[in-house]
Amino acid sequence: NILSLVSKQPHNYCSKLAEIYGNVFTIRLGKDTLVILSGYKMVKEAIVTQAENFVDRPYNAIADRFYTEPGAGLFMSNGDKWKKQRRFALSTLRNFGLGKSMLEQSICEEIRHLQEEIEREK
Repeated sequence: NILSLVSKQPHNYCSKLAEIYGNVFTIRLGKDTLVILSGYKMVKEAIVTQAENFVDRPYNAIADRFYTEPGAGLFMSNGDKWKKQRRFALSTLRNFGLGKSMLEQSICEEIRHLQEEIEREK
């Protein structure tokens, strides 16, 4: 049900689907097919261990509305452009003392704080 996905808590809906279909499943939104990854190990496998296999993304007209240049930015770019931007971002972060492992620790710490704030709002 598309309305469940666009609700205020789409992550809960996706978690329920993951319980039924496993940690990798697809959802059709109109003509687009979304591949959903669920669970820490599966997501880490995709974006860390096999990052090169997940470089390309299909064109998304809706996402282009949020950027002045279509396909711009580290999160919406593809292929060689994405690789160059990622390489630049990682080397710049490393120059500031934030290598991959340090960056992962910082992200985990921020997530922990975010979870605490969310729990307080319940």
